[in-house]
Amino acid sequence: MGRSAHVPTGRNPDHSRHMNDRGFHFIEDDLADSWVEDWAGVGVRELEALLAKHAAFLGFLETTEAD
Repeated sequence: MGRSAHVPTGRNPDHSRHMNDRGFHFIEDDLADSWVEDWAGVGVRELEALLAKHAAFLGFLETTEAD
C-alpha cells in the first residue's frame, strides 16, 4: 500500500526553481525588467502550439474526406 500523505518525502517544494511549467515562480521573476517580454513569449508559444494542433487536425480531416 502507499504511504500516508503526511509522511515527509525529503523534498521541499520551496527549493525547486520551477514547481511546474505553468505558473509557479519566484516574485523576482515578475519584477525583472523583461517580465512583459517573457510573459508575452510564453503566450505566443502556447498560441502557436494550439494553432499547430488545429492545423494538423484540419489536415487529418482533409485526408479522410479525400478517401
